[in-house]
Amino acid sequence: MPPSTYPKPFADPYAAPALEKGLDILELLASEPDGLTQSQIADRLGRTHTEIFRMLLCLQKRGYLLRTAPGDVFTLSGKLFELSHRHPRTRSLLELSLPVLQDIANITEQSCHLSIEHDNQILVIANVDSPGPRSLSVRIGTRFPMSATASGIVLMAWKPWDPSWQSDLITRLEKTRRRGFEQHRSRSIRGVIDLACPVRDASGQVIAALTIPYLSKRGENAETIISARQILVSAAARLSLSLGYTEPIHE
Repeated sequence: MPPSTYPKPFADPYAAPALEKGLDILELLASEPDGLTQSQIADRLGRTHTEIFRMLLCLQKRGYLLRTAPGDVFTLSGKLFELSHRHPRTRSLLELSLPVLQDIANITEQSCHLSIEHDNQILVIANVDSPGPRSLSVRIGTRFPMSATASGIVLMAWKPWDPSWQSDLITRLEKTRRRGFEQHRSRSIRGVIDLACPVRDASGQVIAALTIPYLSKRGENAETIISARQILVSAAARLSLSLGYTEPIHE
């Protein structure tokens, strides 16, 4: 549903129409990686071209939008991503996670990355490449559907479950919670096994997923993957501890 078509049951005496127009544009373009023209934006939002024109120029001038030719297509710049990283919680998570990611990469000789949930998708916010000759890297800022990745399954497993989720998905999430990690063959890249573990904050909430897209090597046995998984589990626990999480004591 386009932002402008959200139900408005009553007039808001504190409405800020200009701000809402700008936010509508940003939210719309966030789901359009190839961008949209001024005409397409106006049509999608149910606005006139005149209304949209000034707002696009303002957002472009402030650095939130990029305008590319031919076709005068507008796309989001990296400014929103940059602003999100200035937030103390995100910055703290990044600062604490990077040494952990580097350790994982050095020990396992596999790439690893950190993801958070954003707008019902996973968003990769940190990545460290393998120091070895072969590397499978996931670009920072990349988004994926929640249920399509090991990271997403981990983030879903420790959040309130949606009644609309299918029973097979819930069964899978229950299994992930019981064993404390997710492991499955990549759906998109042959020879890759995705390993992911939850990262918790001081309140115990799962705020991120630490992931190795394990690139199998010829002649490897299952013990090698188990070892990498144990290293990942330990690293996720260490990162959670640095964020203030304390494992509950069961009597």
